[in-house]
Amino acid sequence: PDVWSWLEMITTALQQKRENNRSDDYESFSRSI
Repeated sequence: PDVWSWLEMITTALQQKRENNRSDDYESFSRSI
């Protein structure tokens, strides 16, 4: 059970990181225009 919650935590963290990177790229992109 601990392993599953640990995996879920990592997956959620990675997804959040990806979304943050996407928004950062969008911000820098719109700023450069």
